[in-house]
Amino acid sequence: MENSVIFDQAFTREGVTVVRPSDAIRTESVDELRAYLEGCLKKDAVHVVFDLSKVAFICSSGLGVLMELVSKFRRQEGNIVFAGLTGLAFKTFKTMQLQRIFSVFGTTQEAIEYFEKAQA
Repeated sequence: MENSVIFDQAFTREGVTVVRPSDAIRTESVDELRAYLEGCLKKDAVHVVFDLSKVAFICSSGLGVLMELVSKFRRQEGNIVFAGLTGLAFKTFKTMQLQRIFSVFGTTQEAIEYFEKAQA
């Protein structure tokens, strides 16, 4: 099994970057996750939709990195929001009540509209 997570930066529209991990987020890929999202910050892509529609599992280390990075983005007047949660990733967010910490949307389009309204 490959330990890498392939990230597909699907598009950027009106300053909103949509990122779609194409695999589970496991301990072995947490450093790659951190580096990828920190790269977005360095490029001033501070409004990120993290589309989890293809992610069935997120390990606890991955959740920790996401919490850390959401804080970094918010300090730069940006945010990472989440969309398309399914399967075990959805159950994890629900069980741990992560929607209290993270902004979570049913679809990528809803998340993009959230940023567009906030920027208006």
